Amino acid sequence: MIRDEPSNERQHAAFQDRQRSELAKKFHQQRIRRLNWALASIFGSITVLSLIFYEGQTVVGNLDRMIGSVLLEEPVYQGLDAQGNPFEISAKTAYPDAINPNNVDLQNVYGSFTTPQGNPLTFQAEKGFLSLADNKFQLEHNIIVEGENGFQASAEHLQTDVDHSKLTLTGSVSIASQLGYISAQTAVFNKKKKTASFEGSVRLLIN
Repeated sequence: MIRDEPSNERQHAAFQDRQRSELAKKFHQQRIRRLNWALASIFGSITVLSLIFYEGQTVVGNLDRMIGSVLLEEPVYQGLDAQGNPFEISAKTAYPDAINPNNVDLQNVYGSFTTPQGNPLTFQAEKGFLSLADNKFQLEHNIIVEGENGFQASAEHLQTDVDHSKLTLTGSVSIASQLGYISAQTAVFNKKKKTASFEGSVRLLIN
């Protein structure tokens, strides 16, 4: 009698290999889906962040109305951005540079915005800098931007170039949402080119 046990063992082993392969494939697909969801959420958050500085470029252009030729204490500027959404920017103090009055320093900056979807956004920083001539806005030290659904972005420095639709964050950059989190030393977002780049100890976590 010919025994076929080795053949059965090989078939069983092959079956187990196929099962493991299928499970690994499903697990990989699940991770890919979760990664895509997380990336979509993070880049959605970046879009929200960009609304503050790109869509409301009239904010920078009109802030000279808030700034006088002397030190202002607790100035507040309220208005509508380019899409007609309300915003408010305030500071503890605001004063122009003695040599170039188009350069304005802000201390203890706070701002609130509303997205086109009606979602509130706030940002705060220890220092701010306006270049009215160059249409640029900069925040420094302990920058925090917060919105709904767990959105929070933080960095040590934030610089906008409205004319080129460019937003640069540096120094312990982190962007978090309900589905994911990304951190780096530098993040550059370019709306015109529709690109986002991260450099320096980049970490991506999926919830």
